[in-house]
Amino acid sequence: MEQPSEGRCLSLDKISKPGFFFRKIKVGKEDPQEYIVRLLGLGRYSIWMSTNLHLGFYKREKVVEAMRDAAKRVKDFRLLLDASSPGWEQIEKELPWLAELVREGYVAIKKSRFQIPHWLIVDRKHIKLEKMHPPEEVGSENIILLNCDEAVADLLSWEWLRMWESSLDCSSSIIYTPSS
Repeated sequence: MEQPSEGRCLSLDKISKPGFFFRKIKVGKEDPQEYIVRLLGLGRYSIWMSTNLHLGFYKREKVVEAMRDAAKRVKDFRLLLDASSPGWEQIEKELPWLAELVREGYVAIKKSRFQIPHWLIVDRKHIKLEKMHPPEEVGSENIILLNCDEAVADLLSWEWLRMWESSLDCSSSIIYTPSS
């Protein structure tokens, strides 16, 4: 199996190949849209995403379509917004497609009081970790782990759930959670 060197990416085709086990892909400084769209497409059961919800990025047609499809396909889609994210009123105005998914119960959404890491965890085995960046920028340096080692996936999933649960303790940080 081809090993990526520092600063070089494997092709997107390799992401969906079976047997691609615990490989790191350093995206480098480039637009992560295609990787995020591809990862969302892999989701069958759960998608947990933490983000600052950069409005320009989440208005892109391919991103909107991938998130809509994934939210309606998986059983558990959670979106955890960091402290620099827009408020619910701005989301309703600028990302009406997302507000609709939340209202229809496809997406649970919360807002942290803190800056948090921006991660995407798909089915607790495909993971994108984003390097911290200024809120006005799209995260362009990422590591993607596919078919991640179970111990690593469990650790990262546990940490993500800890961030999610800590948002429950601050009622002012909860934007909208559909009733069960």
